[in-house]
Amino acid sequence: MVKNILEAVLIVGVPIIILVGSGWLMLEVSGRNEIMAQKGDDLPKSLNSRPFGYEVKDVSEYWIKLGPSGRAAEMRFLRMDLLYPILYCAALALGLFIAWERLGFKISILPLLLIVLFILFSDLTENLIHINQLENVIENESYVLRPLLIQIASLATILKLWLLVALGTGLLVLSGMICIGFSKQIS
Repeated sequence: MVKNILEAVLIVGVPIIILVGSGWLMLEVSGRNEIMAQKGDDLPKSLNSRPFGYEVKDVSEYWIKLGPSGRAAEMRFLRMDLLYPILYCAALALGLFIAWERLGFKISILPLLLIVLFILFSDLTENLIHINQLENVIENESYVLRPLLIQIASLATILKLWLLVALGTGLLVLSGMICIGFSKQIS
């Protein structure tokens, strides 16, 4: 039973540590945490964590309130954020593989891995569009954001966040099954 619990903690813990730890590290190294602390409550919620998306006016307001040094920190963060989804998606896939193997499922894990890939591509799409649009704003403050690109980035953000919640919940359920001893009983 203790082995089952330790295994379950590992399956869920590694992705959480990578998600939270590397996310925090990116915030610190990019200078984004410092900007967020300076701006306080005046700064709207960051774009990449809005579960119901955003519109052009929200992006414009966020980037304007960041100011020049905040936009530079945001750009550093976004560039680092191109590697971040690869790390956390690899950790999620590893957790799924271990849980799947441990539980002895005979059905294919492929649909779950496709969800991981969809999360990865959604996050990368969001980041690449933000980088593109923010580069233009940094070069020319009167640049007009492209509504279609912002809509695509917003949809990518929504999909990324909700699929992460669903997959994380699934990983918790699989870990719970391991804890209570369902392993090798389900075909």
